[in-house]
Amino acid sequence: MMKQKALVYSENEFGKIDGKVANGLVRYSERYEIVGIIDSTKAGLDAGECLDGIKNGIPIFHSIDDAVEKLNYIPKYFIYGIAPLAPFLDKEQRQIIITAMEKGMNIINGLPEFFTEDDEFMQKASEYGVKIYDFRKSPPRKDLHIFSGSIFKIKTP
Repeated sequence: MMKQKALVYSENEFGKIDGKVANGLVRYSERYEIVGIIDSTKAGLDAGECLDGIKNGIPIFHSIDDAVEKLNYIPKYFIYGIAPLAPFLDKEQRQIIITAMEKGMNIINGLPEFFTEDDEFMQKASEYGVKIYDFRKSPPRKDLHIFSGSIFKIKTP
C-alpha cells in the first residue's frame, strides 16, 4: 500500500507530551508519509532532530500556508496531532481545521471530540469536497456483534 502524504498539526506541542500523536507519527507510520509538522515555535527545524537528535528530513512549518508554499503541493491529509487536556477545540483551533479543509485536505482526527458530529465541520467538508475521519469513533451499533463462541471453532496445533 502506498503511503499517503500528510501534514501534522502540533502547534506549541511538538516534542512534548500533548504532542504525542505528532511525535509518534514522525517516528513511524505505516499509513502516512509525514511531509511536515506545523508548530510555529519550532518552524525551520527538522522534526527528527527536534524529537530524537537525528535529522529525518521532515520539516517543521510556521503555518498551513507556510507548509503549502514550501512543499509546493497540498498534502492529501491534515492530521490533528495534539492530544490536549481540554475536551473541545477553541475558536482558533477550529479555524485551523477549516483552513486545512479550504486548502483541500482531508481531516484525520484522533480526539474524543468527533468532528463528524459537528455541523459546521461537516458543512465545510461538503463545501470543499473533503472527508473527515474520526479514528476514536466506534462503528455504528448495527455493525457491532456480541460474543458468538466462534473462537472455539479455530483449529490450533
